[in-house]
Amino acid sequence: MGFVHHTDNANGYAAGDVPGIIRSIYAFHVQSNHWCDIGYNFLVDRFGRIFEGRYGGTALPVIGAHTGAFNTDTFAASMIGNFSTVAPPTATLNAMADLYAWKLGSYYRNPTGKTVLVAGVFAGSRFPTGTRVTFNTVSGHRDADFTACPGDRAYALLPTLRAMIAARLPHSAVSSRYATLGGQAGVLGEPILQGERIVPGGLMTQFQGGSLTWSSATGARRLSAPFAATYLRVGGPTGFLGFPVSRDEATIADGHGRSARFQRGFIHSSPATGAHETHGAIADRYALLGFESGVLGYPQNDVTTRPDGVGRYSRFDRGYIFYTPALGAHEVYGVVLDRWRALGFEAGVLGYPTTDPAPTADTVGVYQHFQNGSVFWSPATGPHEVRGAIRDRYSAQSWERGALGYPTSDERTVALGVVQTDFQHGSISWNLMTGGTTVTPTPVPTPLP
Repeated sequence: MGFVHHTDNANGYAAGDVPGIIRSIYAFHVQSNHWCDIGYNFLVDRFGRIFEGRYGGTALPVIGAHTGAFNTDTFAASMIGNFSTVAPPTATLNAMADLYAWKLGSYYRNPTGKTVLVAGVFAGSRFPTGTRVTFNTVSGHRDADFTACPGDRAYALLPTLRAMIAARLPHSAVSSRYATLGGQAGVLGEPILQGERIVPGGLMTQFQGGSLTWSSATGARRLSAPFAATYLRVGGPTGFLGFPVSRDEATIADGHGRSARFQRGFIHSSPATGAHETHGAIADRYALLGFESGVLGYPQNDVTTRPDGVGRYSRFDRGYIFYTPALGAHEVYGVVLDRWRALGFEAGVLGYPTTDPAPTADTVGVYQHFQNGSVFWSPATGPHEVRGAIRDRYSAQSWERGALGYPTSDERTVALGVVQTDFQHGSISWNLMTGGTTVTPTPVPTPLP
């Protein structure tokens, strides 16, 4: 709510006198009263000019020192002048109406309604500490404390001022949606921080219970508090995700999780994982895999840049999706993931995945290619990598479809400068000094006569 004040400065001052008047108010509040700044959030002169009082109040709900016992959850503007016997000029009233309409409208407050506040500690208060007091949303200083402020003539004009504010009150798609959700008594609760604000492409308001956003392309959309926290963590409407486009977040078919769709990605949540986003190529791949009902399950982190500064990844219940601009997005999971993880992910000998996991030609095994090697698995042999020149020779042998079959060992050193990988039906050795490779089939036993 807003309190109306006046200063004790004389009326009829010149425009050039105002800076000096404000400096004198600052000196009185800071040097005499030992406050940290001017007590009022705003000051308005007789020419209709609005000045910031306590620093930061134009962007945030800064607590002032304007109305003893009721500074919290309120703001105040002081009209420069003494309005005990003289009415405030029309220019002052118009500026006050503009100011209060902007401030109250940002938080969806009705200027002709009521507000309940709890009295704090202040010797000059009309109400004992802890008393719940019902005020007009726009009230005078004298309504709260033992004072004549804002002067008899100004106080008598408060009903007129409330009507002027109401006529100027901004209305938006966000405020309309907020009203349909029950306003302050609904699922979102009270607006917080900056109230409704313009963001590139639309509007946004943060609430105790979540957020509302609006753009002309998407309409007004609600996010719950966990989703809003994730959304804001990755930049909100100006970040990777853009504006929400689904009709608010929805419960997933499994009955446990929830999801929301955005212009450039998604947020999914479950009780076990919390709310996390996917965007860009990683989100596209996750969608093709069936989201949380596919092989990966729910995301366990937001899209994160890898230590090399090139790749990005998302971790899921049962695997990962890794992405680089050159290679695209590929998932890794299951036994292939176990081996790749043991080798150090993309920082290890294999590098980033270049394909998705796929069944082998005999449909018994699974394989996946990486920048510097491949991983093959079958129930009989387990997961093993083949890399470098050994992989090249294995490829020339038609992989597991050829005479060698599946790998049965990882690459190992067998002699000075020589490494080898064993297969079901032979081995491939690689001389690191000459670069040559040798295929050695497993000898076939000679039948007994």
